Parts: sequence; C-alpha cells; structure tokens
Amino acid sequence: MIPPILLSCQATVVECNLQEDARGFAGVQAQFERANSNYYLDWYPQCLQFTADRPSVVFVQSGNAKVQAGEQQSECGVGDLFCLEAGENLQFDSNMGLLVFGLPSSFEKDPPSIIRPDWDPNITDSPGGCATEGDAYRRILLTWSGKNGPYLSRQLNAHRVRIHDSFTHYHPRDGGFDEFYLVQEAPPGARLLVSDHLDAFFSPESVTTRQADELLREIPLEVGDLVYLPRGTVHRGVGGAVVQVITTPGFVPGAEIGVDEALKTMNRCLGLEGSDEIPFHRGPEFVKVQHGIEGSLEVTIGGKPMTTFRTDRRLPDLWPLRNSEGLSLARGFPRELIPGEKQDHPHHQGLWFAHGDIEGLDFWHDPQASVSTEVLELESGNREGRWRTRHLWNGQEGDPLLSEERNWRVFVDGSVRGLDVELSLQALREDVTFGDTKEGSFALRVAKELVADQGGVLKNEDGLEGKEVWGKPSRWIQASGVLQGRKASIVIMDHPRNPRYPTNWHARTYGLLAANPFGQSAFRAIRPVTGEITIPKGGSLTLRYRVLLFASHPSAAEVNRFIFQ
Repeated sequence: MIPPILLSCQATVVECNLQEDARGFAGVQAQFERANSNYYLDWYPQCLQFTADRPSVVFVQSGNAKVQAGEQQSECGVGDLFCLEAGENLQFDSNMGLLVFGLPSSFEKDPPSIIRPDWDPNITDSPGGCATEGDAYRRILLTWSGKNGPYLSRQLNAHRVRIHDSFTHYHPRDGGFDEFYLVQEAPPGARLLVSDHLDAFFSPESVTTRQADELLREIPLEVGDLVYLPRGTVHRGVGGAVVQVITTPGFVPGAEIGVDEALKTMNRCLGLEGSDEIPFHRGPEFVKVQHGIEGSLEVTIGGKPMTTFRTDRRLPDLWPLRNSEGLSLARGFPRELIPGEKQDHPHHQGLWFAHGDIEGLDFWHDPQASVSTEVLELESGNREGRWRTRHLWNGQEGDPLLSEERNWRVFVDGSVRGLDVELSLQALREDVTFGDTKEGSFALRVAKELVADQGGVLKNEDGLEGKEVWGKPSRWIQASGVLQGRKASIVIMDHPRNPRYPTNWHARTYGLLAANPFGQSAFRAIRPVTGEITIPKGGSLTLRYRVLLFASHPSAAEVNRFIFQ
C-alpha cells in the first residue's frame, strides 16, 4: 500500500501524442473539460476548413498552408495561432493539424485573427515565468497584462517557449490554473519531470526512501505530445523542447511556487547523493557532464547544451562549441552541412589535438593513424565540470606509440564559457619524436561567420590581424564575428608551462586556429632551427591550453583577464 502522504492528489497528469492516431486524447479532453467548466478542447488532424461555434483559440500543430481568415490571407505554420469569435471561419489550401480551445465568452480585447510568434513585432520576446534563462526563446502570444503585449486574454494565455531547464514548481490548486505542454520541437533528452503528490513537498523532512522513489515521474517529450498538468501538479521541463505553454483559465503572475529547496531537503535528510539524488534544478551556472550515445559525453550549463566530447571519428574531439547565447562557434563540417560553409579539410573536426609528424606518422591527415579513447571519470558541479580520459596513439599497424591521459575542465565566468585541457603524453616502447611541421597541433575550425576570409576578424594579443598572425608567437589567438545578428568570439590560449611559450600559431584566414609548439623552422625559423621534441621511452610531455567562448567582441584587456596564473 502506498503511504498516505502520496495519496493527497486530485486530478492527475495525462498525456497523448497528436502525431499518430491521437490515442489518449479523449482522456485528456475529458479530464480538462471536467475541471474547467464551459471550456472545450478538440483536435482536428486533417483540417481544410474550420468554423468556430464559440469563441476559440486555434493552435497550429502540423502542416504549412495559405489560410483565409475573414478578409485576411496569410501563410501559416506550426506555432501560429488564431483567435476566432463564434461564426468565424478558416480555410486552408492544404491539410492542417489544429488543436482548438473553446472559451466560455468572447475575448476581453479584440486580438487579430492570426498571431505568428516568429513574425509579429507586437509579441514580447523575453525570459520569465519558468523559462528564466537569459537567452530563452519565449514569445508571449496571448498575455494577461498590457505591458507584456497587446493581445490580452485572461481566459486562456499562451507562451511559445524553449525550456532548457526550468525550476521545479507548481501552480496553486486554489486560485491557480491548469497548464498544457503542446510540444512542437523536441531534441533528444527533452522531458518533463512531474509529481501529483503535492503534500510531500510541504513536509520534506518526513518523506521516506520509498516515497522518494515514487515522488517524480519522467515523461519523455516528442513532437506532437500534449501533456495536461492540472493545478497543484509539480513539474520541471528539461532538455530544450519548444512547447506552447497554454494556461487556463488564464495565467496568474507570480503563481509559480518553487519546490527545489524541498527536494534538496529530501536529499539531505535521506542521505541521497550523486546519481541517487532526487533530481532538482541547480541553477543557470551548473555544469553537468554525463554519458551520451556512442561513447560521447554531453556537457550542459544550466541545462543548455555547451559541447559534446565525441569519439566517433579517428581522433576524439569536441563539437559543437556553444557560447552563453547557444551559438555554435565551431564549423559544422564534416558532421553537419551548413550553407555557405567551406567543406574543405575533412580532417579539421571541431576542437581536436593531432600532429603531422610523430615518429614519421601523420596523425594530422592519415586516416590510418588513429587515437583510441577510454572515459575514466566525470564530475558535475556548480560553475565547473570535469572529466578525465585515457588514449592510445596507434600507428598504421595498430601498434601504440603513446599513452595519453587528458584532464578536461569546463567552467563558467559570467557570460564567458571556458574549457581547460591538460594532455600528458607518455612514450611507451621507444623514444617518440614530434617532428618540426606546421601541420598541428591543438586546433579548431571556426564557424563561417568568424572566418576572416568571410567577414570575421582574426587577431592575436599583439594586435596583428589576418594573414599577419600566421606563424607568430602570441599568448592567445582570437576569431570574432557576428552570428544571427549577435556578436561572438572564440579564443585559444597557451599556458606558460608549455614548451616554447608563447607558442607559434598555425592560424589561417580560412578559419583554422592551431597552437603549434613544434613547427619552428616551418614558421620561418623564428626561433630554434628545429622545433622537434623527443619524449624519451617512459618519459612524458604535458601540454595545457584554454579555450574561451564569448557572446561579445572582447578587448585584449578582457581576454587577458583569463591568462593562466
């Protein structure tokens, strides 16, 4: 028998998927209409014409079409909505999937027939509610207050939101409102955590281990899901789904009641730590490192993707690399084809480490020269996360030359995202020489908007720009540009304990940034005649680098704030 503390719930969470046969929709419909007098809910999966028999809000969930709404003709697609009075009609030139809410009475203020979240300049675009991230996609389509937008409705409100990691909260049973999640985009891992057992959060010290195990339910989210969250339902969205958050009978400002402190209390009282913890929202600066698919590691900050450590090619690498605004600063190719992006040098993959001459083997180009990877440990934490890997550098015959251990650290400093990496290479059976060649070593191909040949800026600490930076010693190199109308920059920084600090840079105006301490004669014999370095049998070589991701064009002084001490 379930302990009584978990029986104090009213209506429960129900869900269905509208993409398929809408099985389960009748249950969602019945529970919603039972709890909300004079409201109606309908689903029209293949609709060419719709006539409202009462005041209605119509959400487009599938399809693209031209629509005739009264005297207005327009394009429409997923995410748009229509506000119709009784008797008003919609005609589409192709089949559309429509979710329709019938209202008890006419609209408080006459909104336009069609509201397009991505096109209508009247719609507020701001964080708030459960989507508190500074860069959250949040469009308030129907609002409760004139300061938030002109389309007032206290009967039904709608917000189109990308929810990376909301705080855990509920809306009061008395004076609150019901909420729907209508899912319109769902990346892998997007999900809802829900609980019908509200009373447990009022006395978290009393929750037993068994009750904790049954407290939260996870709902994986897919496109087309419709999830009904009755008043008093505890919930938290994670993973970056784009949803229409629909509230009835209208949003109440300040009605999100947070319960993350109660979840922390439960964990503390029960001694739950690490993977055994009841999950809770950790805040916008929490760095989470977790296992992904095919041996990868996923790194998120505040629930938002930052990078993925990948082992699916012959060399391990990091891709993409996202700044605090979610913009990827690394080239997509060879993993993703992006219009306007150069598709040359397929061995330039994200952020990686390789060299063109290791005992005569070309790990920079040669598809037969590979590096195997083993993940040893990982750690998440507030403002920083870490992981450790072990690698074997295998020659053409598969016989390893080097063993390597890497320590990785992702950190948060305000709006700056950073990555530190320490590579310790050990010669196994014989001496191993890194030859003098420009083809290396700690490297990145940047996104096309940061490419100097395509309008970006390439510069070093001394203020040299463009082609002038190639082969020059500098403590750091920077590529900057404008992505999707926003400033962005990436910096790679050398460490003072690295050999030949500050390093020479194999940095090209077509988008390559590479710190190369070995390529001395290749870089016009700036320093010693040969730059080769030999690791004696059983000996080791350690290299350290820092990568900084900015949502700005930082000055040299701003970059120098991150110089290794």
